[in-house]
Amino acid sequence: MISKQALGSILFGMADILRDKVEDYKSYILTLLFFKRLSDNYEWETENAIKEFKNEYGSEPNEKQLKKILEKKHDFKIPDNCFWTLLRSYFPEYKKAVKWLDLYGNSL
Repeated sequence: MISKQALGSILFGMADILRDKVEDYKSYILTLLFFKRLSDNYEWETENAIKEFKNEYGSEPNEKQLKKILEKKHDFKIPDNCFWTLLRSYFPEYKKAVKWLDLYGNSL
């Protein structure tokens, strides 16, 4: 059986190792986390805005109304085909992910 102090020592040592490794990739990790959060939040805001519209007017918004809703609700514009879920689905196929980044990376 391992003591609390020994376990704490081992975990602290592991954390030190991870800190050194993460520092090298910090900018990449933070960028991906920001992109995922932005993408998730964008989708959530869109769904809620459409629900609010349906509750207020009793019907689905048409294309023009939807465009106006999206302009009002979002602080950032995410181009079509540039959401986290789509990019994530490309990772098993490396070449598709690289192609996606070539096509849409500059518009993010």
